[in-house]
Amino acid sequence: SASQDVAPPVLTQVGAVKTGSGFTAFVKVSDAGSGIARVAALYNTGGTNWTVQPLTNAGNGLWTATFSSSASSLKLDGEAEDQAGNVGFSFNKAVNYQSTVDTSGPSITIDSVLPNATLPLNSPVTSSFACSDPGGVSGCLGAVDAGSGQPSGSPIPTGTLGQHTLTVTSTDLSGNTTRKTVTYFVVANFSGFKPPVDNPPVVNIVKAGSTVPIKWSLQDAAGNYIRSLSTVTSISSTAIKCAAAATDPDPDTVPSGLAGLKYDTTAEQFIFNWQTQKSWSGTCRRFTLGLVGNGVLQYADFQFK
Repeated sequence: SASQDVAPPVLTQVGAVKTGSGFTAFVKVSDAGSGIARVAALYNTGGTNWTVQPLTNAGNGLWTATFSSSASSLKLDGEAEDQAGNVGFSFNKAVNYQSTVDTSGPSITIDSVLPNATLPLNSPVTSSFACSDPGGVSGCLGAVDAGSGQPSGSPIPTGTLGQHTLTVTSTDLSGNTTRKTVTYFVVANFSGFKPPVDNPPVVNIVKAGSTVPIKWSLQDAAGNYIRSLSTVTSISSTAIKCAAAATDPDPDTVPSGLAGLKYDTTAEQFIFNWQTQKSWSGTCRRFTLGLVGNGVLQYADFQFK
């Protein structure tokens, strides 16, 4: 051949599954050069004669053929030829592959996204998963939030804050199906509280009964500011132990509500004027801020004089 392509196709799986009236033979194959021209399985049912069974392209590198046979099992090998005439073959290290009766679903491994992963809003993330089965895999697709299935390597949606799911569904050539679901969270990047409030581990010293301006910013993965007030789910404060106190305080959580929350477009920041109580004099409290995402509360600690 005068072709510059001298690399044969690569066969990664050869097998057959027993069906009601025969077998479904399959070969998983790829070719980085001129592309696959034809694929076949060579099989026998226990005698001396071998039969060449041409396979049909089923997509995603899988080639299959279903044929009738009264045999209970068969042995087989696979061959593939590319457009340049290079031939790859697989004979299982000189031992023929054995057909199987497949009654269980495929195995699924998900590398992206990982369970309970936290992804910044609008971050570029792609899926990564794999499906395998001794009886061949006919389908392996991942769907986000019960949407349409997409192959591994497709973009993972990160444009909506909150909890999401990636469900991978795989079916083998015998019709057995397996599903695996992981949960991930899309969150906004929190800047930390801005002056005059200091972030942990600093304890802010303020006068009981005063109004404390709580300020913060939220951004997506590209640094764009998030201005929607709906990203804030809760604001409250809880009594905590002061450093010099001998005992823990009684449980005391005071919801502040979201009234008065506003966004300053000039400074690109949220502002909440926290009205403290005079009765908190001599105590310490933790101000907590809930945001849409993974349920983690942002906080700042205060000591009242």
